[in-house]
Amino acid sequence: MEQEELDLWRIVDVGRYGSSNTIFKMALDIIEEEVQANKKYRQRLWDITKARYGKISTRFQKMDLNLLDDVFPVDILKELKNNVFPKMGEKYDELDSLLTQYISCSSTVKKSALQKIDECQGLVKRMEVLGNEFAQNAGYRRYRETDPNRIYLELD
Repeated sequence: MEQEELDLWRIVDVGRYGSSNTIFKMALDIIEEEVQANKKYRQRLWDITKARYGKISTRFQKMDLNLLDDVFPVDILKELKNNVFPKMGEKYDELDSLLTQYISCSSTVKKSALQKIDECQGLVKRMEVLGNEFAQNAGYRRYRETDPNRIYLELD
C-alpha cells in the first residue's frame, strides 16, 4: 500500500469507534432501565457518553471526504458524517433536556425520555451497522494489515 493511500486511511480511521458504540449502547440501556424503574439515572455515565460522542462526532466533522476515491467506502463515511452523528447530536441534546426534567421529579416526561432513548438506540444501532460495513472494506483491511500507527481519540 502506497504511503499516500495510508495517509488517506489515517484520515478516516476513527480510533475507539467500536468501543464507543458499546459504551453508547450500554449507557442507553442502563439509563432506560433506571428511568423505567423510576430511579435516578447515572449522571456520570451520561456525561461520559456525551463526551465520547462529542469527540467522535468532531473527528467525523473534520474529515475531508473529497480527498477520497473509489477505494474508500465514501458512502458509509458520508452517512456517518452527514446523517448519523448529526442526528445523534440532536437526539442526545433532546434526551439531555428530558433527563434534566426527569431528575427534577417531573414524572410526566418519563414516557418522552423513554421514547427519546429508543430513538438514540436506533441511531447507535445504525452506527454499529455502518461501522461493520466499513470494517469489511478490502482497502481498510489492507490498511489495518500494515499495522499502522493509529490515531486514537483521547478519552477522559
